Amino acid sequence: MAEENQLFALKCVKLEGASRDEQEMFMNEIDFLRGLRNKDRIVQLYDYEITLENDYIFMLMEIGDVDLASILNQWKGREKDMTFVRSYWKQMLLAVQSIHDEGIVHSDLKPANFLLVRGNLKLIDFGIAKRIPSGSNESCSHRKFGTADYMSPESLRDTREDRSIGRAVIRMGLASDAWSLGCILYQTLYDHTPFEKHKIPNKMHIIVNESSVIHYPEWLYYGSDGNLRIAHGDEGERRKGEGSSEPARSNERSKIRVRVNVDGIATIRACLQHDPKRRRTIPQLLQDPLL
Repeated sequence: MAEENQLFALKCVKLEGASRDEQEMFMNEIDFLRGLRNKDRIVQLYDYEITLENDYIFMLMEIGDVDLASILNQWKGREKDMTFVRSYWKQMLLAVQSIHDEGIVHSDLKPANFLLVRGNLKLIDFGIAKRIPSGSNESCSHRKFGTADYMSPESLRDTREDRSIGRAVIRMGLASDAWSLGCILYQTLYDHTPFEKHKIPNKMHIIVNESSVIHYPEWLYYGSDGNLRIAHGDEGERRKGEGSSEPARSNERSKIRVRVNVDGIATIRACLQHDPKRRRTIPQLLQDPLL
């Protein structure tokens, strides 16, 4: 606690027993956070120390109230207030735009990595972030890191072999973050991610497969208690006609039918394009009708 009674967060990382990859991730986060100081959409690193024995890393950081994962868990099964959805969505876009302006791909966007700080969402956890080299539009990695439910197809695909070291290369750009954001918005509206029902490793194969279908239910049914009961309609049923008529009324009078926000669905579709070149950029998403 500072002299002005301001609270801080102290992150303590034990290095003993950590793999080389894990240690690189910890140092990577420090390097990026140092470079992103004074970015108001990024959780701030005020100071850090590595003990002489290299056993621990201590990081003095800006403290938050709750992460987006906890907020979505509170919303789960309830009808969504689109005012809050739009507000949080815009704040996520602005946070990601602030690092894209610096040529940084976060690579691990998910609800747990957005922290609510004094009413504003801020981005955290830069352990597997990558900087795009000058003159390029992609970063390269030899390892697949991230959270499967939010990983883009290209982040899971080995594009070519690096013969100099005998390992595959994974290439991805800023569009990879747009895919992850689309998964978060999908989860916000539907209470689950697009591929949540699938188990690893099958989930990864489905995400990479261009013919995989993502379902976009148009209607949600809530009970009289306000809790989500069922979703009606999916992408497979709607492929031939986007302007499908509303479903037949439920026989259960206790159910309340709510249409999923059409602009929200359109925005998710724009993010979850299998081809990275067809995805909306963050500046384009900030001009989207959803907002």
